[in-house]
Amino acid sequence: MVTKGNITVVFGTNYSGKTTLLKKMYKKEKNAIIYLDQSVSIEKMSINLKVLNHVLLELGLDKQKKISSVPFDKRRLYVLAMTIASDYKTIILDEPFLRFDRNTVRRLCRAIRYVKNNFGKTFYIASLNPNYLYQIADNIMLLNMGAVVFEGTKKDFFDKKDEFEKMGYVVPEITKFINLVEKAKDIKLGNIDNNNDLMKAIYQNTKY
Repeated sequence: MVTKGNITVVFGTNYSGKTTLLKKMYKKEKNAIIYLDQSVSIEKMSINLKVLNHVLLELGLDKQKKISSVPFDKRRLYVLAMTIASDYKTIILDEPFLRFDRNTVRRLCRAIRYVKNNFGKTFYIASLNPNYLYQIADNIMLLNMGAVVFEGTKKDFFDKKDEFEKMGYVVPEITKFINLVEKAKDIKLGNIDNNNDLMKAIYQNTKY
């Protein structure tokens, strides 16, 4: 069951109903902001400047710049930073990682986790990319043709990953790597959130 104060990734293919679901969530929430169609209503946004400075630093952005003077390719990143640092209790992001490189995505994930962990914010994030499920999700909602076919924790989702793969969903690359290591070394690694912890677990299980 999806809970408040966590990061829920809404996952599904194109036209599975992710954006429609996010819009419904936004209407139901009393204290929420939504990043939709690569933009947000900045005029109505209330921002925590202390949090914003941290997020901008994490993203490698200049906090002194006005958004109107920012090059177009970086403007969307500034808008995302302001959305993540907003004062709203629930932050809804539709495809926030789209067209960013891997390093920028990693930085965005760290910024989102920082805000969630330190300020108890609830995030709903729609994504087509299965790799972000592993990187950032606490909970996962899997959509198919507008219907929620799974809703639960990341652990529960990946415990059923073989079942979802048979249904045609692509599992994250890191889970495929974990499966290969488990079979090759006859060990059980389970679900590990990041590459550093994964390498430590592999070392600890294979050093003897």
